[in-house]
Amino acid sequence: MGFFDNLSKKATETYKSTTDKTSKMAKEMKLKSYIGENKNKIQGIYTEIGRKVYEKHQEGNIAEIEEAIKPELEQIAVVTKKIENMNNEIRALNNLKLCEKCAAEIAIDARFCPSCGTPQQTEESKQEEVKSEPENKIEEVVNAEPQFPVEKEPEIEETQPENIEELVVESIQEPEVSTEAEPETEQQPETDSTENTENE
Repeated sequence: MGFFDNLSKKATETYKSTTDKTSKMAKEMKLKSYIGENKNKIQGIYTEIGRKVYEKHQEGNIAEIEEAIKPELEQIAVVTKKIENMNNEIRALNNLKLCEKCAAEIAIDARFCPSCGTPQQTEESKQEEVKSEPENKIEEVVNAEPQFPVEKEPEIEETQPENIEELVVESIQEPEVSTEAEPETEQQPETDSTENTENE
């Protein structure tokens, strides 16, 4: 049974590998076909630019040439960008990339360009940079100086009395009672009762 299991496993792996290669080749051929179509489109735009330039030259309006061909120039920029993206997809299918300096095609995991010797940025180094960026940004925010002036709170001067003990004593003292003598009320003379009896 082990022999047949291994045979079945190898057949499955071979089928999968063949399918992947076929799918990759089909996608690559499709992308190359699109690239060819877009290149032909650019050639047609060049022809239109030449026609407009010739007409403006014949009319004597040379100053208007740049404005006349501006739409065609924008179309060429858009189509060229599409072609560049499709070429990048083809390189990714073949595990290739462009050198950052001389634009030569090199292996996607190459650390140095074999043509010019320039160090290349690998996927591992990109991930390390992405991980270190948040920490650096946090440190920059923490250590950053404020961009607006900080208003200081006004300082309040605390004034203390020169002699606190005297104030405390004065607040505790009882109010003084006036010692002036009250005026004496006049007493009416008492009538002698004996005089009244004598007169009787």
